[in-house]
Amino acid sequence: MKNRVNLIGRLGKDAQLIITKNDSFMLAFSVATGGNKTLWHDVVFFNEEKIEKLESFLKKGALVDIEGYLNPREYERGGNTYKTCSVVANKILILDKPKDKEQPAIEQHHEYTSSINDTTIYDDDIPF
Repeated sequence: MKNRVNLIGRLGKDAQLIITKNDSFMLAFSVATGGNKTLWHDVVFFNEEKIEKLESFLKKGALVDIEGYLNPREYERGGNTYKTCSVVANKILILDKPKDKEQPAIEQHHEYTSSINDTTIYDDDIPF
């Protein structure tokens, strides 16, 4: 069985740049999908070479196509154990042009791929 996720949705807020325990960089953001009911998905993306450029396009309301996999994990807080699941993006396809005049123009459907295969993900690295 494959662990694969494809989402098309809009960002709920600007992407956050985070430095992980092993000093690599990642972007973290949430994507809203759904028809009658909105579903929120926590997404992370690893690729130090592309993060800086991609961060400028991942703004609240941006329409994106995400391809990746689910990363389930458990954590403890206040003596309680919680389970959560985030999406680790392998590809991000930007589906709309920036609405902000200060953002650089891009071609529609610009694709960014992740270097996740070279990165170890620790539970403490993911901020959700």
